[in-house]
Amino acid sequence: MTYCEVPIKHQWVEFAIQHNVQKFVLHGRVCGTRNLPNSIFSCRSLVKLELFLHELVLSWPETIQLPNLKKLKLKFLLLSEMITGQDLFSNFPALEKLSMYFCNVAFFNILSISSSRLMEFTMSACLGMESCLIRLQTPSLSKFIYTCWDPRESVLQVPPCAFSLVVDSDDSCMCRGSPNELSRTAIKLTRELFGTSYITTGRWLIQYLSMVPNLPRQLASVRYNHLLMLNASLWPVARHVKTLMLLVSKCPILSVLSINFVTPQGRIVNRGSGGYIADYDGGGDFVDLNDVTIENFGGNGTEMMLVRHLLARAPHLYIMRIKMNPLLDDIDVDLKIHHILEYWKASPGANIMFD
Repeated sequence: MTYCEVPIKHQWVEFAIQHNVQKFVLHGRVCGTRNLPNSIFSCRSLVKLELFLHELVLSWPETIQLPNLKKLKLKFLLLSEMITGQDLFSNFPALEKLSMYFCNVAFFNILSISSSRLMEFTMSACLGMESCLIRLQTPSLSKFIYTCWDPRESVLQVPPCAFSLVVDSDDSCMCRGSPNELSRTAIKLTRELFGTSYITTGRWLIQYLSMVPNLPRQLASVRYNHLLMLNASLWPVARHVKTLMLLVSKCPILSVLSINFVTPQGRIVNRGSGGYIADYDGGGDFVDLNDVTIENFGGNGTEMMLVRHLLARAPHLYIMRIKMNPLLDDIDVDLKIHHILEYWKASPGANIMFD
């Protein structure tokens, strides 16, 4: 196994291949080139391959010999236009799990995947995925996850027996499967999606995470150590806000947080006093958080407690922008600003801007 946060040299890859590795993990950037050496595709002993490589162009050589590869995870890669006419993964006869996150598939009109043994396929937050027709010839598929945040439509072909979670650009969700399977899927997706420096999440992720039983205990040892900026959409209700704060407490270097409160047809949500959610996460302060934006702020009890919580728990907060819900009248706006300024007295170092 090779793990690198520094530029990866080809001789390191060659060394691992020559020693018949079964699990091979590459994180970082390949030194001096945008391609992997072809030898990595002829490692007959390889069972698990994870490529988390920025600025790397993935292209298949003419000959691929990975007869034992069962799990392939791709992250941040550009899939070359040289392979757009191919059935990408048909050369991996033992492949059972395939995951793609933050990859660039913009060159593809049709993404064909044929594998008689493939059981799990995940594709999330990939550039260009919204314009791809996904064509699956996977009779053994039992789990399919597809999340897309672009306004264009995608056409999906999924075996009817598979567990599936499909999210479109309007945050419309289609889920088929058990609650336990959905909970495991939501936690796994969060781990993968939060493993980058910046992420925008639709309200579906917070919604599904908020339904996970004993979520704080399940995330007790989790840290998202790379996330610097988080842009999250959610309902202005206590359960969802508590879930967001739990996630924020797991991001030790998070510096920029943007929150967009989503309401049905623009209505103000008045549910909840907020008093019972004073203890959001039970963790320490948000030490690195210095920039917060809250959009579509309606000022219900939950939203007010969120503002109070952030002001109290972010000692280095420099600026907080609060953009009011346009349906609020002037009297409501003035009253809510007055309450927020009372909270601000506890952390006068922060600048608060209202819009």
